[in-house]
Amino acid sequence: MPGTITGIPSVSLSFANNFWGKDDAGVGPMMERMHNAKATCDELKSFYSTAC
Repeated sequence: MPGTITGIPSVSLSFANNFWGKDDAGVGPMMERMHNAKATCDELKSFYSTAC
């Protein structure tokens, strides 16, 4: 059964409006998250390399 739309969104449906949170300040938070994600992946790679 298809869903129903109950109201009109208060902001336009665009990539920018769906990507940024209202407390995020642009590229800085995104770059920090990407840096932290890379560090996590590097740690996992190191863990699995040592464990196997």
